[in-house]
Amino acid sequence: MEKRINQIENTEKRFMMIFITLQNILYFIVVSYYWGTDSTISIWLNILFVFAFIVNYLLGKYSANDGRDLYVLILCTINITIVFIMISLTGHKDSPFMPMYYLPSISFAAMVMSRVRHGAILWIIMLGVVYTGLNMYFSNAEFTEWIRAGVYIISYFTLGYSVMFLQVRLRHMAYHLKIDYLTNLYNKKTGEQMIEEQLLEAKDTGSPVSICFCDIDDFKTVNDKHGHLFGDFILKKIATLMKNNLPENASVVRWGGDELLIILKGFKKNEASEIMESIRIMIEEESFIYDKQALKITISAGVVEAADLNYDVLKVLSEADKLLYRSKNDGKNQIRVLK
Repeated sequence: MEKRINQIENTEKRFMMIFITLQNILYFIVVSYYWGTDSTISIWLNILFVFAFIVNYLLGKYSANDGRDLYVLILCTINITIVFIMISLTGHKDSPFMPMYYLPSISFAAMVMSRVRHGAILWIIMLGVVYTGLNMYFSNAEFTEWIRAGVYIISYFTLGYSVMFLQVRLRHMAYHLKIDYLTNLYNKKTGEQMIEEQLLEAKDTGSPVSICFCDIDDFKTVNDKHGHLFGDFILKKIATLMKNNLPENASVVRWGGDELLIILKGFKKNEASEIMESIRIMIEEESFIYDKQALKITISAGVVEAADLNYDVLKVLSEADKLLYRSKNDGKNQIRVLK
């Protein structure tokens, strides 16, 4: 389902790029019809068309990358400003591009900026409002034409926010499909995809990656004796402790029940073992207090390095699981590493 949502988003952007390209071609025909191909205004308009196409291409490229929010906002601002210049050059309210060239600019901005703060799309819409007002003002618009401009402006808000909220809903759906509802860790389905991707990347690049299976010692006894709410509290607290104390590029997956999978990208097995040992000690020293009940909790774990098993996903998971149960059979509250 998550993959399907990503496909929908990518297809939507591709179609938008196709439609924008077709729009520019049609507008080029309009320019040629109204102003010929040799006039100064025609030359400037065609230059602006080229700039607009380049900006839209960059928007499609940068919108797929996290950390490029400022670039996306700047590009959207440049894009709608180019539209304003083109409409101004061709007669303001009497321009053949008014207001239809504002609408796709706003909708495309809403699509690519749904990852950015919601105020960003408001900024683009308000620019459209201001530019539309300037187009009407500089062409001495009559009262009825100002009313028509008001209809355009309402359309900007309706279209922009409809597209943005659709994109936000799609991303929220994708997020909740990836996350375990109780612990806010990745769920098993996502974890299976992640480990395949991480092992394939590590094999291609030669970078180390270690995998760890761990679970809570005597967790069934805790549930039976203290109740499932206490058990849920312990799971959530351990999940939070791990997310807050593991390396930034580590991924934690709730594999099932109280069993967790940790993907330690960039770490050899000895380094991964040291990291997990520090987590083990931290959990052992932590007090788990719920509804006036206090418990000491420990974990057991098994660690393997993917390179030792030729990056074979099934072998990696199987060996990590065997090491986990060996650590439990040998007395629990310990870490076992594949030799």
